[in-house]
Order: sequence, then C-alpha cells, then structure tokens
Amino acid sequence: GRAFQALRQLDAAGGALSQLPGVSGDLIEWLVSAWLKTRHPVIHEIAALLTLIELEVDQAFSAAQTEGTEVIRYPYRIERLHPSRIASLLTDPVGVLRAEYVTPLLTGTDADAMADALFPRVVGLLRQLGISCRYGVNPGDETLLADSAPYVSHALIAYLNDPLLKGLESEAGVVLSISSADRGDLGLVVSPFGTLTATRSFGPFIVELDLTAGIDVFAVGRHGFTLLANASTTEVVGSVTAALETSSSPGFVFGSPTGSRLEVGGARLAAETSLSEARRTLALSANISKSALVISPGDGDGFLAEILPSDGLRAEFDLGLAWSSDKGLTLRGSAGLEAAIPVGLSVAGVTLGTVNLGLRANGDRVNVEVSADISASIGPVKALLDRVGIESTLSFPETGGNLGVADLDLGFKPPSGVGLSVDAHGVLTGGGFLRHDPAQGMYAGAMQLSLHDELTLSAYGIIATKLPDGRPGYSLLIFITAEGFKPIPLGFGFMLQSIGGIVGVNRTFDVEVLRAGLKNDTLATLLFPRDPVANGPALIQALAAAFPARRGSYLLGLLARITWFTPTLVQMDLALVLELGGRERLLALGRVSALLPSSDNDLIRLNMDALGVLDFDAGTLAADAALIDSRLAHRFPITGSAALRARWPGAGAAAGAAAGTDFVLAVGGLNPRFAAPAGFPTLDRVAIALCAGRNPRLVCDAYLAITANTVQFGARASLYAEAAGFSVAGDLGFDALVTILPPHFIVDFRASVQLKRGSHNLFKVTLDGTLEGPLPLRVAARAKFEILWFSFSVHFDFTLADGDASAAVAAVELDTELKKALAD
Repeated sequence: GRAFQALRQLDAAGGALSQLPGVSGDLIEWLVSAWLKTRHPVIHEIAALLTLIELEVDQAFSAAQTEGTEVIRYPYRIERLHPSRIASLLTDPVGVLRAEYVTPLLTGTDADAMADALFPRVVGLLRQLGISCRYGVNPGDETLLADSAPYVSHALIAYLNDPLLKGLESEAGVVLSISSADRGDLGLVVSPFGTLTATRSFGPFIVELDLTAGIDVFAVGRHGFTLLANASTTEVVGSVTAALETSSSPGFVFGSPTGSRLEVGGARLAAETSLSEARRTLALSANISKSALVISPGDGDGFLAEILPSDGLRAEFDLGLAWSSDKGLTLRGSAGLEAAIPVGLSVAGVTLGTVNLGLRANGDRVNVEVSADISASIGPVKALLDRVGIESTLSFPETGGNLGVADLDLGFKPPSGVGLSVDAHGVLTGGGFLRHDPAQGMYAGAMQLSLHDELTLSAYGIIATKLPDGRPGYSLLIFITAEGFKPIPLGFGFMLQSIGGIVGVNRTFDVEVLRAGLKNDTLATLLFPRDPVANGPALIQALAAAFPARRGSYLLGLLARITWFTPTLVQMDLALVLELGGRERLLALGRVSALLPSSDNDLIRLNMDALGVLDFDAGTLAADAALIDSRLAHRFPITGSAALRARWPGAGAAAGAAAGTDFVLAVGGLNPRFAAPAGFPTLDRVAIALCAGRNPRLVCDAYLAITANTVQFGARASLYAEAAGFSVAGDLGFDALVTILPPHFIVDFRASVQLKRGSHNLFKVTLDGTLEGPLPLRVAARAKFEILWFSFSVHFDFTLADGDASAAVAAVELDTELKKALAD
C-alpha cells in the first residue's frame, strides 16, 4: 500500500514522469495485474471473466520536453482494473454480466462480436484449470458440430479428457457457441458430448469432473431454456469442481495473527447444471472448508476481557457462497447474503452458539462480517454478547488505498449489544439489554428486576469505555429505582411511593440541555420512566445528552416519588444530585402532576417540570419551571414558565458583590419597563385559553416577579368573536412595577374595544394611561375614539397628591432612630 501511494506521488513530484499525466496509475494497474497473472492465475482469469479486469489499448501519444530531453509515451496495451464492480456483482451479478456480454447482441451487434468478447475469457480460465480447449472451428470438427452446426457462430470446444486424462478411449466435452438473430435469437447454445468422471491435481488445485450428456443441444437466452435437438432425452447433468488444498494449517489468515481473526484452510469451487424440460438450473458455488473464527479478549474492552476466556474462543465452521439461476446469490444455509450457522461450542462456562455471516454491498463499498453470539454466566447474571467477531470494509476511492486500487479496513468487531438476565434462586429475577455503540465506545440500556416478586427494581444507564479527551478511561451513569413496596406515610397526607439512587463516575450534568428539555417533558423520560426496557432507546438518548462524560466529576443522588391524598391528587417525582470532584454543584429535578378531582376525571390537569442548580463554587442559584400538557376542563390549555436567578457574595465570581444585588424570581415574565439581567430567560406568561378554536377566543394571562428591590405583577385579558360578518375585539390589562427603595410605583394600564364589519372599522375606543406614585401621585392617559372614518383623541394629566416620597421615608427613619435612643 505504501509503495502504491509513493507511485501516485510521482505525478506531483516534478521531473519527466510528471509530464505524462496518469502514468503512475497505469503503472499500478500493470503491477497488480502482473502479480495476479504470475502468483494467482486462476483468480486473474476469474476476475477477467467477471469483467473486473479488461484489456485496453491506449492509442494516445504523449510527448513533452523536460530539461532538454524529450519524453515520449507511445501507444500501449494495459489491463484496466474495475474493483468497484464487486459491489454490483454482489447485488446484481446477472445484470453486470448481461451489460458486458449480452446487451451488445440484443442491440443488433453480430453474434460473432459477443463470442469474441466472452469466449477468450472462458478459454483463459479453463486452461488455467488444466482443461484442453480452443476457440474456433477447425477442419475435422464436423462430428462434434453435427448437432449444433445450424446454430454455431464461433465455437468454443472444450475436451475434458485430453490431456486431463490420457489413455481414455471415450471422449467427453462441451461445445459452446452464440446464435445470431437470423438463426433464431437463442443466445448461448450448448452441445455436451460424452460421459466422464475423473479427478486430477494441478498444483494446489484438485479438479473433479462429472459429466453426463443426455441432451444433444440446448440454448439459454432471453427466451429462457430451449431444447434444440433430440427432445426425447430426459436431461443433461454435469458438474465441475476445483478444490484448493493447502499444506499449512491454516492456509490463510484474515486479521491479526495473534488477535481476533478468520482462519481459512481451503476452498472448493463448483459449477453444476441440471437441465431438462421440467427443471432448468445452473449453479456456481464457492465453499470454504476448515474455517475458524478466533475471538481474542485482548481486542475488546475491559468488559469483554472479563467475560471471555484468557486464551480466547475458537469456533470452527464451513462457509459457502453460491449463485443459482433460481435463487440468485446466497450464503450457504440461508436465502440471502445473511446466514447464521449453529456451532454450539462451550469453553470454561462460555458458550458460542451461532456464527453470523454477512455480505453487504452499499454503493461502491462491500462490507463483510463474521461474528458470533456468545453467552457467559457471571454468578447469577447471564450475559449474551450479540455479534462479536471481525468485520471488514472494501472500498474503492479514486486516490486508491492500502491495496493499491482499493482500500481494505479489517479489524475487530465489538458486540452490537449485551443481553443480561438475572436469576438468584428466585430471590432476584429479571433482565434487560445493553446496546453497544462502537463509534462512541458506549454501552447503554435498561434492566428490570423483581425482588421476591414484590419489589420491582429498575436500572438504566450508560457505560462508556472512552473519555471525551481521548485518553484511556471509562465513565458510567446508573439510575436505580425501587417500586412496588408498601407506601411509607410522611405526614399531612404525603406518602413515599418509590425511591431510587443515582451514581455517576466521570459524569457531569448539562444544565442547558436539561433546561431546553423542560418544554418537551424530558423529565418524564429521566425520572421513574415507564417500562425502561421497552423504551430504552429514547431513555438512553436523553441520558447521554443530559449527563455527558467529564473526567474527574462524580455524581451521587437520590430519587423519590411522593404522592398526596388518597386517592392520589398530586404526584411529585423528585431528584437531588450532588456533583463532586472538579466542581461542587447540587442539581434538583422535579416533576409535579396534579389531576383534580381524580386521575380518571381530570377537570384540572396541571403538570410542571422544574430544575434548579445550586453552584457552590460560583455562589449562584438558578431554577427554571414550565407547565407541560396542562389544561382545564379537558379542552382549555394552560401554559406558562418561571425562573429564579440568585447570586451571593463571598464565593467564586460573585466575590465583592453587594448583598442582595442579584436576585430575580419571575413567574410568567417581567414588567416591560424592567431591564432583565443578562442571561435571564424569556418566559411565557401564565395563561389560559378559554376557547377551543379561534372564534370565539378569550385568553387571560398574568405574571408576578420579585427582585432584590422590586415587586412586579400584571394581567391581561383579550376577547375576539365574529358572526354574520361582524367581529368584536377587546383587550384589557395592566403592568405594575413597585420599587422598594426609594419607594416608587408605576402602573401602565390599557383597554380597547372595536367593532368591525368585515375589514372595515365601525367603532373603536382605546384608553392608554399611567399611574405613578406614591408622592407625587400622578395619572396621565389618552383616550382615542374612532367612528367609521372619523377619529379624535382626549388627553388628560392630573396630580392627585403632592409631596416628596423620599423626604417622608427619611422622616420615618428619623422617628424610628429617636424612639430607639429614648428607649435606651
């Protein structure tokens, strides 16, 4: 691979070679084809027959001047490599071959052209297998061609017993030819002759022949199977087998010689046919014998190393790839390119039950998988590892790869998942499934256990085998909850229904992800999830996003489900999670649900998700809440959100700040006149829509906010209705901002009502005003009247009380100090 990459770099290195574009690629293709011809000639001829190698004559002439020397590239012949066709051969082999050999004939090209394209490649393969054959008709072939003469274009004649087996009196073989359109448009004409059964060795290949010719001439083409002569005969049966035997064991190793690998001892290639009027089949097969899948614990993570035997597992099996005219391309023992081979190997308490084979074509990529299903017992826990073994991807990038014209990625395949089951003598039973994500190096899943068939334990979490910084390590996050026990009374009608715990190693929590999840009810997924095993994928996705890995951080927490009243009217799912290590923070999660008067008849349905973070290092407190899926009388939605932000001096970034300068609590939002602190979220008003559609529409909303020096509140109601072409719209609301020191308040109020006919205004009155105090106490407003096309406004500004509020406050403070002095 490195040598091929170096050749490609010659084009960009300058000098004489760089003046002839493409010469490095031609050189690579020439080297690969020459290597196949000399070292693996049978494979070379098979590749040529399958159109993976094609001879090309380059008529181009190139000349260039380099430092006074003329560089000339003369016309040449080269075998072009097309490895990217492998994927197409796996998905549609007949289509690829038809496009190369058959389509020219169907488009009107003479049959001789098709024979010239196909038969030389067939001759090359047969000769490499030791079969005497020739392409062309010689004098003296009249006897062999007697039956097929009316259909013969160019004939390929193969003698299967000369010189394969000297001394046989009988002669056996086959005549192949292509019929042209004027001879019936029959396609490939086959005329077998003689009977032969023989075996002979050619180097590492052992060739077995078994041929019985019972039909004089038959044809296979786009019209199907056709008997052309001697139709009274029953069938023709034939087979050719070539077996590759190796002296060493194993003959080939794919993967690490000391790690997880696939071992292959030998191969057996076979072609079989059984043709008659009733049955017409042609089959090609490649069977690999003495194969073994070796799984080494050193290739996996610590979890696999704990389960597998120290010397690994070795499972022997046979595999095969076949193509037949009736079933297409399949793996042995299956109807497609996926197969499961029973093995039943047991070593040191570890059982390897099935070897899985997979051959998949994806675009210009070919994926091969050889894996096993392994089960092992660890005390009362039984683990099933799904599809662990080796896998490879063969691709064909334009720039080449580690195989020159192709790139092969071969390595260990970790398990797709781990199934777990527990049976501790009936005391603790249950199970679950851990899904494995090799890209992230993570196991994730859920388990559900039963203790004495009375207490239900649910566990769900994540185990990651690598950390975000890339250094070795692991992280885990486990949630465990217990349900099904007798409720514990807490007083005042509250009952403890469920309890649980949280453990995190090298894990933190992402406040922004949790805060964004308030709007889609993420807490319902995280806290006491319903059926965690069945809903595992959504649960694990939420856990991974909300609690990411972070080196040096540890999480400890408690979960509790508390209900109020019997039957339950209010249910609270709560969690307190303490983060230690790199930083100290306390996370509070809560989901409160109130269904009144009962869960079956929830006329009032309120669901609120909330989270709070107390950061001990930064000296801050932040809390957020939102109403989720809430409604009145089954039809009127209720929405709203709230937030709390507080900071105190003496810790972290807040050191030096004045006491009480950073505190904002808002339910439904802030007063429009108040400048929100940096980073404070935009909140939805607490609102109820007393309508089921847009007509009529009545919406009421309100808000309340408290800061270190203000109190803010407001409300608004809007109405809209239309009928008979008329519409009426009304709006009424106010916003109040009260400042404590110095004492001050300002109230903005507004009201409007409008009557319209279609889009034309008939009557509208609007009132906007402000009330400000306490001293001076002043009111200012404007009323605007609009009647048809006529409008006028009325302004007024009154001082209701004079005075100075700051002086009054000072007098009160002085009076207080005087009374205190007299008392002393």
